[in-house]
Amino acid sequence: MSTNQLRTGKVVRDAVVKLAKGYEGPIKARSRYAPQALIHALEGQPLNTVRGLGALDNSEEHIMYKAIQDLAKEEVTCMSLKQLYVNGKNPEPAHRLANAQFLHRELPVRLSQRAVELMNLPHGLSDVPGVQQVYNCYARYAWELFCAPLPTTPQEEYDYSCLLSSLLLDGQSIPRALSIGLQDFRKQDGGGLGGGGGGRGSRSSDANVDPAVRLDIQEAISRFYTGRIGVRFLIEHHVSTLPPSRCRQGWSGIIQSAVSPSLEAKHTAAAVRSLCMRHLGAAPEVRIFGKDDATFTYVPSHLEVMVSEQLKNACRAVVQKHHPAYKSMTALAGPMSDWGKKECSTVREQALAAQSWSDGGPQMPPIKVTVAMGKADVTIKIADEGGGASRTEMEQLWTYYYTTANKFLVGNANLPDILTGSQDEASTASTGAVQGSAGEVEHPLPPLAGFGMGLPLSRVYARYFGGDVLLKSMEGFGMDSYLHLNRLGHNCEELPPLARNSCV
Repeated sequence: MSTNQLRTGKVVRDAVVKLAKGYEGPIKARSRYAPQALIHALEGQPLNTVRGLGALDNSEEHIMYKAIQDLAKEEVTCMSLKQLYVNGKNPEPAHRLANAQFLHRELPVRLSQRAVELMNLPHGLSDVPGVQQVYNCYARYAWELFCAPLPTTPQEEYDYSCLLSSLLLDGQSIPRALSIGLQDFRKQDGGGLGGGGGGRGSRSSDANVDPAVRLDIQEAISRFYTGRIGVRFLIEHHVSTLPPSRCRQGWSGIIQSAVSPSLEAKHTAAAVRSLCMRHLGAAPEVRIFGKDDATFTYVPSHLEVMVSEQLKNACRAVVQKHHPAYKSMTALAGPMSDWGKKECSTVREQALAAQSWSDGGPQMPPIKVTVAMGKADVTIKIADEGGGASRTEMEQLWTYYYTTANKFLVGNANLPDILTGSQDEASTASTGAVQGSAGEVEHPLPPLAGFGMGLPLSRVYARYFGGDVLLKSMEGFGMDSYLHLNRLGHNCEELPPLARNSCV
């Protein structure tokens, strides 16, 4: 790519910034490498005739909105896991600079597409405050990166990478804000989306759901999250080797050449059991069946997300179905979905009193995790005896606005201070983060469930590189989940249709 081509972004960005600051002269930004729709809107036009909109208010927000609309029409380049691994192997400054220049063009387009998707969600969902909050966040991200200077030296690449790194500080606030927005929308439109609240171990009140509305929203949110995973993946892959970090042996960015799914499952199971213990007062045993030395190339952080979500659901279902304290409280206070804060606190204390790490407490059926390494796929099966779900409820489990959790039981806003760490953390647990004294983001004990995002998001992660998640239920007995991952690494990113261009 020539120097003139690389400078294109700066030309267009300078033009937009001039407009945002009230500049009324003609704009020059001609290049076949710049976003064409944006250039056509700006080139040679005074401010008051841009895009034929008449007199504008000269505000940066209005210019930002129009720039995002035009950027979203550009095509992006989807990449395979193999190509991303090769690109991330070379830590030389010249290679990092070239990759930063690629991201300089690619990321504003991808972020703009996510923002435009949020502006055009079906059935009035875009008007929900939680969704508007996420849109504003993505619009600002896209605008900030669009206006950032093109890196042309190693020092500028470092500065640009630090800017990208700042976008990764909190990976939870956007999913949680969007989830809350979806649940608020469900409450506002009970006839369209129903009341939710059914599923594993609780009653279903979702009979009035309009299947067409549910499908529209499901597909729209899946497109958004698929694109979001792509954005974060590209950023993390680049900034993971930002100095003073160094390339680790066997790694390329955030991709590991020899991931052991069996070992990853063991580490994740230990973390999930600890989380379940602190929320519910008990946790079932998790048994792993697989060879630790069987490996494949994958992204460990993605694998952890997918396995963690399946295990959290399984652990919660087993405890709530088989632990004596929970069975007694169900007989006394009725269905778990109707329990209040007092009942949840009592049952947690009873379970904690009966549990000890030395003897395991009351015996519960173990969760069995089986890892199979095929020629084309890696499959992880997670089998529990938590009661399963009916065939009607199975469809609801994949919806983003649907949760089976009791907020007083598995959320962290109502846990005792001794379990969350501090009163300040507990009081801000709904956001998932608090500000430290020096401005750092501190993360308290995460919730075990309750946002209605875990299961569908795990499937989005799996499908991102050609995998999938399947569920098989035996109502009254338990659930088997099958996580299929592509082993070969040739599949391109499963980007939304709007964002798809060509596979590199």
